Amino acid sequence: MLQLAAYLTPVTVFSGLTALGIRWPRVGATLFALVGIVIAVLIEVDQARIVEALYLIITAAPVLLGLMFLFGRPKPKIVAYAISLGLPALIVIACGIEPVYRVSTRFDDGDRGVRLV
Repeated sequence: MLQLAAYLTPVTVFSGLTALGIRWPRVGATLFALVGIVIAVLIEVDQARIVEALYLIITAAPVLLGLMFLFGRPKPKIVAYAISLGLPALIVIACGIEPVYRVSTRFDDGDRGVRLV
């Protein structure tokens, strides 16, 4: 369950921020910029040794999204909400279909003991 939360937290946070940005563009812009700054601070505090280009992409993407919300307004809003909330949900469902099918059709021989693989 914890692994599921670890994978779905970024999707949930960014989808929520996007919905806030569509509804209240200035609030969304501020929050996205703060997320970019927090990511940069966390990378620096951790003293992670990553390539500068990757560092720039990871930190600049939320800031640029915030600028987009600050200067642009999506029209029609209903379509923007559908894309920003529906597309991530569709991707999560599509990527989860194969593992669910594989596990649900697995043969159970009833042996719960230790196995040699």
